Amino acid sequence: MKRPARAVPGKKPPFPPRISPSRRQGQKKTPLREILLPCLTVFLLGTLLLVSSFFVEKTPVITEVRPAVASPGDEVVIQGRHFKDSREGGMVSLAGDRVISEAYLEWSDRRIVFRVPQEAASGMIRVSTSKGRSNGLLFTNRRDIPVILRGPLAPGTPYIEGVEPAQGAVGTLVTLRGVNFGFTQERGRVLWTQKPPAGAVSREEDLLIASSEADYDYEYWSDQEIRVYVPDGACSGNLRIEADRGQSNGKFFEVMEGPVVKSYTGGKGYQITYGIDIYNPRGSPEGVLDLWVPGLPPGQEQRRIERLRSHEPVWEDGRKMGRYHFEGIALRGDIRLEFTYWLERYALETQVVPGASFSPYNTGRTLYTVYTAPDPLIPREPALAARAVSLARRPANPYLKARALYDFVLQSLVIDPAPPALTPALVLERGRGGAYDYALLFCALARGAGIPARPVSGCLIGTDKRAVKHYWAEFYLEGQGWIPVDPALGDGLRFWAFPSQDSPEEYYFGGLDDRRITFSRGFQALRPVLSGTARAAGVGLPFLQSFYEESLRLDYYDSFWRDIQIIDWW
Repeated sequence: MKRPARAVPGKKPPFPPRISPSRRQGQKKTPLREILLPCLTVFLLGTLLLVSSFFVEKTPVITEVRPAVASPGDEVVIQGRHFKDSREGGMVSLAGDRVISEAYLEWSDRRIVFRVPQEAASGMIRVSTSKGRSNGLLFTNRRDIPVILRGPLAPGTPYIEGVEPAQGAVGTLVTLRGVNFGFTQERGRVLWTQKPPAGAVSREEDLLIASSEADYDYEYWSDQEIRVYVPDGACSGNLRIEADRGQSNGKFFEVMEGPVVKSYTGGKGYQITYGIDIYNPRGSPEGVLDLWVPGLPPGQEQRRIERLRSHEPVWEDGRKMGRYHFEGIALRGDIRLEFTYWLERYALETQVVPGASFSPYNTGRTLYTVYTAPDPLIPREPALAARAVSLARRPANPYLKARALYDFVLQSLVIDPAPPALTPALVLERGRGGAYDYALLFCALARGAGIPARPVSGCLIGTDKRAVKHYWAEFYLEGQGWIPVDPALGDGLRFWAFPSQDSPEEYYFGGLDDRRITFSRGFQALRPVLSGTARAAGVGLPFLQSFYEESLRLDYYDSFWRDIQIIDWW
């Protein structure tokens, strides 16, 4: 047997290794095109991706705002990227309000220059294009910077030393510390900065909004500490305390923006009047009569309210509910009360960022407890609550849940101008209702689903200057405030001489026109002043309260509550 040659280190074998015929036949040579084709494909795809990245629109990004503190009329420069080479529908929002077209001085892909509007508030600056909304950077209007004081403006006037926290969303509990707030609240108020309507020239006092007693915003009040919730409608700016001895210094508070943007547009002025006539009172000379009459509550869409009254109330609460007291009425004869109001009313629209998420409800807050609980207008009806839970089970957030309930009301009811007085469950069973029934059914379903909601009463105003009583509703979103809905108008309720919307179903979920006046937000349970009094309810005006008249030691009297009349508008 022949031995194989031994390999010598450092030398190559004299012949290449032999390959058996079977191995040589199984080996194939790879064509060049099969190597180049995948490489070329990868190269072309990478090149295409790199090129397309230069042409695809991206969400705008703000890197700098200069200056960050400016006065109305000053020029502000926004630096960043992806703003697009021309505005083409893009916009800058300042504290949630759009900057008007005339204010823009320059717009390019990396730089925007605009002039600060006269009514601008302090808050976040954002750039919006067709690809979305940018991040926000803080801008401060110089007039919102408080003057630093070492103590009260005058002896005894309230003085705020500190605010904690210094920023937060609507519904945040804020603690104010200082001196001379008053040992009890009485007529004291905490005033916040509110957004001006778009395009409106507002006085300084018109840019203030008070924390609301209807929303149970005040949690604690003492001479040196107040705990209060940030009210619906507040925006970044100074807050103050108003007490019997005057108004405090201002402290800046930053209201954090959320996924809901409210805008107030249009604006109509109204002069209205209504009144009460008392005839033929008979009874004891010591006869007593109390009249409980609501006034016009201020709000974001209802501003610059002025009033003239023939009588002054002996008591008035934060909801503008006044008690008018008359003694010895049997000897006084007939009584005539007159109320005249001047006001400005704005249309309200809400925009919600698609796919937005909302904070969970503060279930320990009184607002949540009251407006998810039953009351005389919305009794507890287990079957209706179960239906609400079923309808609202699938949507991901309370805004979409409320929309599902709104759509259900519109699908389930037919407009009936003169329906009988029924509970929300019976209205749903009957399948017919008026504006009052639509509003209460929506509120009952929302409360059953754990969403705070309340009915709202007032009147609609036609082009013929005729006022028609009307009812709608609103629901609450944590961190965002109240969102209006008008299910009856959304479902096609029409009044002659009242302007209609192109898409009422969409418009009246989150939107309200400026041809209405608000009187009552939620049901107000009044407490009798004296025991053993006779009480009267149901006067025909659009008020939501437990009774209107309270009498003692009177055998008889006639009362006539006059309808709301539109005296003038502008």
